[in-house]
Amino acid sequence: MFYMVTGIVIGVIVAAVLIYPTVRASFNHKSTTQVEDYKEQILAKDTQLKASDKKVKEAQKAQKKAEDELSEYIGTSKKDGVYDSLLKALQKYSDRDYTGSADALLDIDSKKLTTKNMKSIYNDLTTKVYPNAATGLYSKGKNAYWSKDYKTAINYLKKAIKVRDTNSYAYSYLGQAYEASGDTKNAKKTYETLIKKFPGTSQARLAQTKIDAMGKKDAKSL
Repeated sequence: MFYMVTGIVIGVIVAAVLIYPTVRASFNHKSTTQVEDYKEQILAKDTQLKASDKKVKEAQKAQKKAEDELSEYIGTSKKDGVYDSLLKALQKYSDRDYTGSADALLDIDSKKLTTKNMKSIYNDLTTKVYPNAATGLYSKGKNAYWSKDYKTAINYLKKAIKVRDTNSYAYSYLGQAYEASGDTKNAKKTYETLIKKFPGTSQARLAQTKIDAMGKKDAKSL
């Protein structure tokens, strides 16, 4: 009886020894497969999250662009938009305020006029308004210069030159307004343009004197 029991125990041990590696291998394979499945699921979720995040950022960027374009078109509380400026130009023109109409038109970026009708109105107005507005814009700029409001002077004198590029005095006052405001770079550039466009004039000679004086001042500061 003893030998029989012993034989059974030995048989069970041998069977266990023989079967264990197979069971272990099967278990390891199953565990590895599950781990890989979990890794794939996590990677898929991560990819989805990144894709969603990218789409959200793209949507936010597109929304901001649309909002910027809309504010440019209809304006904000601090600045008129393209549409408002065009309406203002029309109203000023109907009131025969050509200077005011030109002032509004010059604030418009014609590339942002989105319809054929708006472009037609803009082009028609500039043709009618600009020739009559140059003197008024120049006067506003000159008066602002003598009032020492150089920022306003620069704004109007630049517009006066844009609507009619034949006034040497507008260039002269613009250069002096830049110089008085401390912007010597643009002052010198304006004086040089004046000398080139109106050679031999009293304004050109004055511009050269201004340039020479700025040169001496720069030399002393070295």
